[in-house]
Amino acid sequence: MDTDNQTWEEFTVSYFSDNDDDDARHVIHQCSTSPIARCLLQNKVFWGPLCEFRHICQPPTITSFVKYCIDFGPEYMFSLDIDRKDFYEFLATALASLPGIGDVISCCDLQHGVQISEEDCKGEAPEHHILNMDDEHLTDCEIKAFCQLFPFMKHLKTLVLSCSDFSPEGALHLARNLAFLTSLEELDLTENKIGDDGFANIIPHIRHIYNFEVADSVVSVNPGLQICSRHTCRFLPSFSLKLNCTRLSDVGMAELTVHARSLRHVTELDLGRNGISDDGAAALANSFCHLTRLRVLILYINNILSNGALSLSMGLRFLQHLRVLSLGANNIDDKGVTELARQFVYICNIEVLKLDHTGMTHKGVIAIAAQVHHIPRLKQLNLGKNRIGDLGVRALTEVFPSLRHLQELFLWDCGITSSGAEDITNRMTHLVQLRELQLAHNDITLDSLQLLVSGFLSTPWLSKVDLRGVRASELGTQAEGMFYSFVESLEGSVGLYSGYRRLEDELRWGTEDEDANYRRYRLGSGNNTKIVTDRLSILFSVRLEN
Repeated sequence: MDTDNQTWEEFTVSYFSDNDDDDARHVIHQCSTSPIARCLLQNKVFWGPLCEFRHICQPPTITSFVKYCIDFGPEYMFSLDIDRKDFYEFLATALASLPGIGDVISCCDLQHGVQISEEDCKGEAPEHHILNMDDEHLTDCEIKAFCQLFPFMKHLKTLVLSCSDFSPEGALHLARNLAFLTSLEELDLTENKIGDDGFANIIPHIRHIYNFEVADSVVSVNPGLQICSRHTCRFLPSFSLKLNCTRLSDVGMAELTVHARSLRHVTELDLGRNGISDDGAAALANSFCHLTRLRVLILYINNILSNGALSLSMGLRFLQHLRVLSLGANNIDDKGVTELARQFVYICNIEVLKLDHTGMTHKGVIAIAAQVHHIPRLKQLNLGKNRIGDLGVRALTEVFPSLRHLQELFLWDCGITSSGAEDITNRMTHLVQLRELQLAHNDITLDSLQLLVSGFLSTPWLSKVDLRGVRASELGTQAEGMFYSFVESLEGSVGLYSGYRRLEDELRWGTEDEDANYRRYRLGSGNNTKIVTDRLSILFSVRLEN
């Protein structure tokens, strides 16, 4: 049959020749009743993708079809070996050449786009509203070509362009086309080389995503294609901006402050793993008076010191909706932690507080304990990698009654001894919702481990405990005997994973039906032993001491 004169129906029957004819009839019927599909059928290059697309799912929008082409285009659309830049340009040109595509996008696409409610998708965007280009390593030229597809993805809610290679120039191409993504709720640019210059290119255009200033205007990227935006923003939608590890510095924070008034819809701001120091923290704090809807603020692994923490603290009183605050891996020390704690009265809705590796001592924990009653909804507290010792633990355990909603407590590598760990277990009855406890790499000794584990086993709500790094105070057969006795004493009440095997110089165990050689326990470096009951998982290892 001459393929040039082949009809859509004939193509579909041929496409499903190896399957039941019902598949072909089903696809033909679906496409005939969909104005979006009828529009796409005008270009034969979309016949193959439509057959496969309509066969495996029920696409409601142009957005979902374009996303499908991006995800599977090289497999289903082309047998030629072309690069991504040419593919994106070809796809954009083919779509733009379709008669009536603008009407389909502005009318039919909008009509179908509201069919999936938040209740149906459990508060998350449907899969076809999420385009994940993670680790695609897009160059500036590829980003420029990719952006030509934005006019056809007006219902896209999440765009992930993390771990790519584009620079400030690519960020400029992206920024100029963001206005087409009128439903975008999350932009993830994690691990790119955009730097302060690229950030300066992007930040002024964030406000145009929801047409705050360009409502009822006609915009165009592709020649011959115009899309009219006729909706006005009656309320501020939520927006997540993730700029983790994008080479930002204090200069970028100063740029953010300039445009903060236009970012009043931002609810999540991830600035982790950048080069922000005290000046940048001060500039960011100055923008908080405009970012009052912020619920998530992530600043971990930057260069913020105590003075920067002081500046941030002064601005936190504007963030009364804040739920997550992450300042880990910044050397803000006791002074900075104390200033932050004084603001708990303003950020009283905080649920996640991460202050790990901040250089605090027991003095910082005492400051937190004195103010923690202001944040009764706290669910996760991370104080790991701080030398708070038993004094800090004791101060914290005394306020456990104020942390009745706490579910996760991280105190790894905090210089806690067996005494401090016992204080925790003795007062855990106040933590009525605690699910996870991290005590790894502290100075807990092997001889006290059995007592601690017994306390955990009697706590019915606890499901995960990390005790890796338990110290064996004596070497050789005596330490090995202690470890053997400890595990043997738990076998009656704790079900061990069966079939667990390690090398000869590491721990082994087995069930009672297995060979006796596998019922011995050996100490060695790197053991990660797991004791498991129906509800409680205890992970621990033993450190030999010279």
